[in-house]
Amino acid sequence: SETTQYFQRRRIFHAAFDGRPTGRLLRYSKGKGVEVVAEDLYMANGLALSHDKQYILVISGVQILQYSLERREMMSEPFVGVMAGTGDNIDAKDHLPNGKKRNCY
Repeated sequence: SETTQYFQRRRIFHAAFDGRPTGRLLRYSKGKGVEVVAEDLYMANGLALSHDKQYILVISGVQILQYSLERREMMSEPFVGVMAGTGDNIDAKDHLPNGKKRNCY
């Protein structure tokens, strides 16, 4: 993911206060190089493959969005509509912090 198209990474607070959704989801392949697969994301910061391997989950500000690998498009409904605070990375887990088995992020 690319957090913003207008500010360098060390200027992350400038991007946050700017308020424009200029983040992008990028795909790289040897033959085509870098392609933009989704645009207009707010502070895109973190990716994870869903447990069913059907979606890439993308942190976008206070939301977690879903990019469908089958349809090759961003889903209209977010995976999580509003988080408590902004996201910083995401990781798929198969257990809770207490060790109990459960698919979670």
